[in-house]
Amino acid sequence: MQKLGYNESKQRGTFDFPIEFYHVDHNHPQYIMSYHWHMEYEIIRILEGCFVVTLDEREYLAKKGDILFLNSGTLHGGTPTDCVYQCIVFDMNMLVKKDNACNRYIKEIMNHTYLINEYYPDETAVNHSINSANMYNSENMYSENINNSINTSNSMNITSSMNTTSSMNTVNSMDTVNSMDTVNSMNATSSINIKPAEQLLLKHLYCLFDTLKEKAPGYELITQGLLYLILGSITKNHYYSTDSETQRNHKRIHLMKQVLEHMEDSYQSSLTLEQLSKTAGMSPKYFCRFFQEMTHKSPFEYLNNYRIERACGQLLSTEDTITEIAYACGFNDLSYFIKLFKRFKGITPAKYRKLFPPSFS
Repeated sequence: MQKLGYNESKQRGTFDFPIEFYHVDHNHPQYIMSYHWHMEYEIIRILEGCFVVTLDEREYLAKKGDILFLNSGTLHGGTPTDCVYQCIVFDMNMLVKKDNACNRYIKEIMNHTYLINEYYPDETAVNHSINSANMYNSENMYSENINNSINTSNSMNITSSMNTTSSMNTVNSMDTVNSMDTVNSMNATSSINIKPAEQLLLKHLYCLFDTLKEKAPGYELITQGLLYLILGSITKNHYYSTDSETQRNHKRIHLMKQVLEHMEDSYQSSLTLEQLSKTAGMSPKYFCRFFQEMTHKSPFEYLNNYRIERACGQLLSTEDTITEIAYACGFNDLSYFIKLFKRFKGITPAKYRKLFPPSFS
């Protein structure tokens, strides 16, 4: 199992294929996504449950089937609920090729001339009960998706008279499909207008995740082809913003990154509220309010959660004793460490290590 890292300079994948795939469920050491950032781009797919995700200062409630696209440098973190999710982190430079006509589009994205839209909800996930993990894992389906992107430019309406899930290459001619169960404010007679281009983009994104999970022969070719296809669809359909009003509040984000860097560099030692607030150049009282606004956690709730995650990593990757790990992660009291660990993970450190035996390199 891959582990999500906090070091924004961490090598993703390999030098010649800088892309990493992560599968995260409640057993993952970093199931709760602590706030972090990196210069690579990231795509998150929700397989089960829901995930409250904060991107800079924007909050989304992502549900099954939804996709989140994170631009480079975005400060992000979140809290999952009964959730299984996947992440793809990649270096956009892998798509820049010498004397390639695509370079100008890629560089506009990398330079933040275009900020790619962040949230792509799957409005059909509940109604259609789609098992997306099995739908897009063949090269034939990939070919159908490409044909769809050429043939589907008209809008399609979803009504309450769906008889079957039509084949993917007949979307243009599909006027109505039955709705199985309505959600939230939808009722049996209401209809949702879903743009075919948005649905196709989701299918391409699902295919990207499945390709990286399976790693069949030639998956590197398919992966790069899908990334070009996805970015081309985003560009063609203007799923991006150039409005200066949507730019991040750089000052607040910069201050938050400074504080997180200090926490991550110093979590092994004792940290005081005065030290943390000084890093942000704020009074302790204002700093607590600022930190709560940004993360929905108090500074020490966040710090303790981060320390427990570091401890989980050490439990799985070292032969150190639980006492040694507790002290190495900034806890001076073993009983307090065990109490906090059980609060965050639901089990003791000893049981955690037994459930997930260490794998030493």
